[in-house]
Amino acid sequence: MKKRTFKNYVLYIVIIAFFVMLLFVGLQKHTYTGFHTDVAMTYNQGWLQQGKDGSVFDVTVPGELSYDAKDEIVLQHELPQHIMSGLSICVWVNGQSIQAEIDGEPMLSLGTDDRYIFGNNFGSYWYMLRLPEAAKGKLLKITLSSPYEKEQYYMEHIYIGNQTALLFMLFEQYGIGLFLAVLLTIIGLLITVAAFLFRKKMIKEDMQQMRYLGWFSILLGMWLFVQSRMAQFFVGNNFALLLIYYMGMMLFPIPLLYFMAHIQNNHLRRPLIWLAYLFALNFAVCSVLQFADVRDYSLTVYSTGILMIIALILMLINAIVELHYRNREFISMAVGIYFLAFFAAIELWGVVYHQNHWIGDYVRYGMVCLLMTLLYKAARNMVNAVEAARTAAYYEQLAIIDLMANCYSRTAYNQDVEKLSKESMEGVCVLLFDVNNLKNINDTYGHLAGDKAIKTCALCIRKVFERVGKVYRIGGDEFTVIISQCDKNMLLQRLAVFQRLAGEQNKRLEFTFQVAWGYAIYEPVKDNRIEDLIHRADASMYEHKQRMKEKG
Repeated sequence: MKKRTFKNYVLYIVIIAFFVMLLFVGLQKHTYTGFHTDVAMTYNQGWLQQGKDGSVFDVTVPGELSYDAKDEIVLQHELPQHIMSGLSICVWVNGQSIQAEIDGEPMLSLGTDDRYIFGNNFGSYWYMLRLPEAAKGKLLKITLSSPYEKEQYYMEHIYIGNQTALLFMLFEQYGIGLFLAVLLTIIGLLITVAAFLFRKKMIKEDMQQMRYLGWFSILLGMWLFVQSRMAQFFVGNNFALLLIYYMGMMLFPIPLLYFMAHIQNNHLRRPLIWLAYLFALNFAVCSVLQFADVRDYSLTVYSTGILMIIALILMLINAIVELHYRNREFISMAVGIYFLAFFAAIELWGVVYHQNHWIGDYVRYGMVCLLMTLLYKAARNMVNAVEAARTAAYYEQLAIIDLMANCYSRTAYNQDVEKLSKESMEGVCVLLFDVNNLKNINDTYGHLAGDKAIKTCALCIRKVFERVGKVYRIGGDEFTVIISQCDKNMLLQRLAVFQRLAGEQNKRLEFTFQVAWGYAIYEPVKDNRIEDLIHRADASMYEHKQRMKEKG
């Protein structure tokens, strides 16, 4: 048992080390060694913001920009005198519409002409503006506008370069988030499939936990997929990405809370479930408001944020309570919850002090830490389930196998007779075998010789009948064979072979070895029940035994 436990811990350590290694490698800064040779670079210097009175002033990019009275941000930049062919400017726009013009000539307009069918929010996107060679030395003006009243907007880095180089650069900077999102989604799918495959081998609580963990990982992965800033290169529908982002954010806490609620002996199970109901209600209300064009997801996101803070506080309280009661099922989860709380505190600090450039990153790290601890628990549950199923199968096999005779036991015989009583008995044949004078063999030659006689009888029966029926030991020296589809000529031939084998064994053994047998094939007129068929086989065997005694 100790060896098996040690192997389990080795498995858990290897799994966790694998994911930690992947994250560590992905987070390291490295030089890209791919195929592209073009260079993309930041283009943050020299930007001016135009005020509502037409005046211009220097701004810092990246940094906070102020809206004017028309809820617009107008940036301008004088393009260099020498512009290489194929250069583009890349801008990250967060929930804004964008217009671009060069010396008053419109070059780009996205999100300004039409609104979405349901709501105003334009989502977040990388916009690439290709610069014509004729634009050298001219004034580039970018106008960002919002459908909502805002005072501040955080402008991210602005990049310039060949579109291919820009794409590679974005993948280099944000690819780890994309990789993490895809990894979590795949893990969630694998856990969900595993929960389905192991559903008969796991107890109900463990199976439910596996399902909730799988759904949590899938929803979290979908949310992180959009948050990675790379989703637009795989899904072209911006509104679909917007829905995935907000719906994933509102839904992924639900399976997490259910997962925690179904941990064995959890003292806060009911509050966790009620909070999950609140998240579901919040999702329903926010979705109705969005699709009824009353209030967009981006304006109702604060309710989700409040619920997340409540959920985090409740999870922290739950961890403290369960550790107080020494609930061993909660130890690994408590570590993940503490990590999540730590990163959430950093995130909250960033919101308060307007550190917009990394808002969202630390919550992602905390969620990944929590998920890793949940995966550890899921792996442990799966290993325990497999071991329990293997042990149960072993003991079940012991119950239906007679180890001495190496055939089916009386328990298996009773189960199969019960099944036959509910099915058609057409073509069924029952044979009974009994070793003659077993008591005399035991008294004269000892019980080892008696056991040898039983094993020899079982061996002969198995050699002849095991391929056409099931062999059972139903008593000390009594055996039964049930053949589901029996032909009488075939049966008589095999009985003749059995008689020959028993005779050969009799010559080899130090005691007289004889086996009486009898059989009965189902006849509708005589056999109303399976017991009638067995009774006729027993009577046939008794007659054979009497004839053998008379012959001496």
